[in-house]
Amino acid sequence: MLDGARDGAAREFSLRERTVATVVRTQAARFGGKPFMLFEGESFSFAEFDRITDVVANGLKRLGVAAGTHVAVMMENKPEALFVYFALGKLGAVGVAINVAMKGSLLKYFLENSDSTHLIADAGLLERIEQVLPDLPGLQTLVRFGDGGTALGGRPVYDYATLLQADATPVDGGSTLADLFLILYTSGTTGPSKGVLSTHCHAITVGVEMVKGFGYREDDVLYVCLPLFHASALLNSAMAAMVAGATIVLARRFSVSQFWDDVRAHDVTLLMLLGAMADFVWNAPPDVRDRQHKVRQCLVIPVPKHNYEAFEARFGLRISTLYGITDVSLVATRSMKEGATHRWSVGRPRPHFEVKILDEDDFELPHGTPGEICVRPLEPWVAAPGYYR
Repeated sequence: MLDGARDGAAREFSLRERTVATVVRTQAARFGGKPFMLFEGESFSFAEFDRITDVVANGLKRLGVAAGTHVAVMMENKPEALFVYFALGKLGAVGVAINVAMKGSLLKYFLENSDSTHLIADAGLLERIEQVLPDLPGLQTLVRFGDGGTALGGRPVYDYATLLQADATPVDGGSTLADLFLILYTSGTTGPSKGVLSTHCHAITVGVEMVKGFGYREDDVLYVCLPLFHASALLNSAMAAMVAGATIVLARRFSVSQFWDDVRAHDVTLLMLLGAMADFVWNAPPDVRDRQHKVRQCLVIPVPKHNYEAFEARFGLRISTLYGITDVSLVATRSMKEGATHRWSVGRPRPHFEVKILDEDDFELPHGTPGEICVRPLEPWVAAPGYYR
């Protein structure tokens, strides 16, 4: 049984079972009508999520998407974005996650570098896409979500609704744990953004280790307001909830004014605050309802050193944290059970990773000596294998 999990709440997926089609199908059979995703008054059960992703996958097949096809996805947070990513995974196609803020030369770079032949995008982004299409001869087919025309730059444009006209025949593209599921682009702080190769096993392992490391349960409700084109929302939250049999509350974006209202309205139990989000929440005016919620654990990355105890006391919750990077995987976790003496630590290495502190010549350093953090996987395919091109 997983730490903190109730009897029967944890389903272990062996490494060879870690494919999108297997995990979604297994959890749909196990949890059926239990809500997997809530969004603005809509509710989608595990069984419905399985069926809808089959429909979307079959609709994409009609447009020429097959195993190995690279499909760029440029969508703001909404259920359809998750349907698309998981449908592509079932097909054995590769989802290329594109930041919706991209435009001009950067947008061209992402679409060209990823060798995307299909693009699924919100209709409001088509004007930006049209500007770079002349330089992208390999991009042949576009699918828009929302109102728009039927052609763009000489390429056909299909409505997302046409995908839903396909049947719900179960789809399994025959992917193995080592096959590519996603290309996730880095922020590019040290040069051009790099496309991280996320295999089926890598993506699902992130979810599995979140569940194990933090004791996620099937009665948990995760609030997801980070963008789905980033690993934090797509893998650390949505995939983790799928593995745990938990529920996600999907928000369009992070909003300080809406944050606690959403959390209270949906009985959220698990939160993730990345970077300045914790400061924004802390700096909001005090409210008599600050402790009126069901949150039992708040994942904060990095931990708020200047007001750690005050943050926990004000909001009546416990802080946990982790160490990881899209380019590799989830490396270490510090759960609530570690206690106050380890509050500044990023945790203990996950069992599938070895972690050492090395000097500039790659020799291990004595305990307490600063150096370079070096990690390596101890099992096949649990880490991202590299960068695309």
